[in-house]
Amino acid sequence: MSTAATAPTATAGQGIFEALRVSLADFRDQVERVPGHKIAAIGHRSGTIPDLVRTTLSALADVLAWLAGALGSVADVLRVVDSAVALIEVASDMLAGLAGGLSFGDLPQGLGLDPAPFKAVGDAIGTGNEVLSKGIKAVQVLPRPEDLAGIRRELELLLGKRANPALPEQGSLGELLSTIAVER
Repeated sequence: MSTAATAPTATAGQGIFEALRVSLADFRDQVERVPGHKIAAIGHRSGTIPDLVRTTLSALADVLAWLAGALGSVADVLRVVDSAVALIEVASDMLAGLAGGLSFGDLPQGLGLDPAPFKAVGDAIGTGNEVLSKGIKAVQVLPRPEDLAGIRRELELLLGKRANPALPEQGSLGELLSTIAVER
């Protein structure tokens, strides 16, 4: 049986953020286990390969630290976006209710009125509701708060106080970098 048939549906954006969290967890696992121990074995030696390893891991730590900082900004934006989505959803529900209440049917002809304006109003409300529905779907690619919390947690485990100054330790990647730093 295919897992795709039984897997819960998620938006593409949510899948991307979950994949990022899982990738960070996998990387952390490698840093903390045999591959990380093998890298730590280079110790404080210098040379082309040890220097390349240090430079690469240091650059990766810099990128991850930037990502940790960017998550704070994203969280602030998401609070505003979440409020906007709630307003869009209320507007969409209101338009759907209004469209249902304004189904004039044969009322204009029964009253001897031209049905064209009534149809135009109904069509405009329907179009507005479709636009709002597409807006709601577009916003669903944004990360959920739990997505950001999972990513932030993995970054904190990797970078420690570099990702969150309130933490006392360096994190697993920070410790590995300290282990292989060149003594001066």
